Amino acid sequence: MTFQVLSKFDELNAALEKDGVTGSELLRKLDDIYVALNKFASNYPTTWQYLCQSALSTGEMTLGDALSAIEWGVNAIDREGE
Repeated sequence: MTFQVLSKFDELNAALEKDGVTGSELLRKLDDIYVALNKFASNYPTTWQYLCQSALSTGEMTLGDALSAIEWGVNAIDREGE
């Protein structure tokens, strides 16, 4: 199990290196996106709900899923830095 976790961190480090970005730089960018999506949801709750429900009905990823994915990514990068 530990080997799989280390392998995932190696894959993440390889992806960061290939993209020419550090984990801390990526965390800042992901945080900006996360804040912007939350602000959009707060400012336009009806539109947010409509867009999420419309995406769910087609089986596509919703904006809410995007927030979860960003949060997961931030946690993965943050754990890698420990």
